[in-house]
Amino acid sequence: EDSWPVLAMAAAAILIGGVPTLLGGLRSLRSLRLDIDLLMAVAVIGAFAIGEYPEAAVIVLFAIAERIEQRSLERAGDAVRGLMTMSPDTAMVVNADGSLSERPLLEVGAGSTILVRPGARIPLDGVVTSGASAVDQAPITGESRHVDKEVGDKVFADTLNGRACAGRIPGTKLALLCRTKDRSCERMAL
Repeated sequence: EDSWPVLAMAAAAILIGGVPTLLGGLRSLRSLRLDIDLLMAVAVIGAFAIGEYPEAAVIVLFAIAERIEQRSLERAGDAVRGLMTMSPDTAMVVNADGSLSERPLLEVGAGSTILVRPGARIPLDGVVTSGASAVDQAPITGESRHVDKEVGDKVFADTLNGRACAGRIPGTKLALLCRTKDRSCERMAL
């Protein structure tokens, strides 16, 4: 472990994989913040100082894990942004006289009934008040198959309607994004 080839390979591994972590550790130290970069920097410097060169080279594995995590976060963010672009901006509201009017989601009042046409995205969380449908909930729940919905069943915003149904909305979109009717399933506004 004390041979020059081992030392050279360990130093190369630390330089290749550890520079961003070591620099991050220095930034953390300057701001007096304890984080994983600071801990890894101390561990690598300590292992190198006591002659445990191969252990210090483990920073390469940490750097690879950091890159994988960063890529996963980017992909998750891209997926959320993709869902947001698919989200409808309006809802087809059934008026008291039975006529239909398209309204922006923020103007759909609590207790309104909306019509969701076949193949359309459900614009707001709600409860089915008439009709039945098979709903693709994959964007929200990850459910791989369509879920049958009948009168009284809850439907989620941004899911895809298979057949037409009408649903009563228990609150405005703003309220629904903040809380649900029973507050057991809170959703975050993005």
